[in-house]
Amino acid sequence: MPRFLRFNLFPLNIFVLDSEGREIKAHNASRIFVTDDEIISYVDGNSGPEVYFQDRLEDFTGDATNGWTAQTSDGYTVNITRSTGCGCGSRLKGFNPFPGVPFERMLP
Repeated sequence: MPRFLRFNLFPLNIFVLDSEGREIKAHNASRIFVTDDEIISYVDGNSGPEVYFQDRLEDFTGDATNGWTAQTSDGYTVNITRSTGCGCGSRLKGFNPFPGVPFERMLP
């Protein structure tokens, strides 16, 4: 269980690039959680939310205007941008696999 959450938003576009800069994964309606040491992307699968991408976090930067970038310990670059629409009808809209885990900005 993570110590805290840095980021949690839905719906987002996720683009995962390998160490050579090649896109290896992309999804346009993902829920992304960035914790103290991990990035986890979920998509709405046939039987509910399922992990789409997960890796240990090295660095996380960005903002709502320009998007966010995560660097992972396995050498992936994860680009994240806002998705159009509200995600209505998706089981990801209220999904939270980390109940009770505080956000970084709420820590004492």
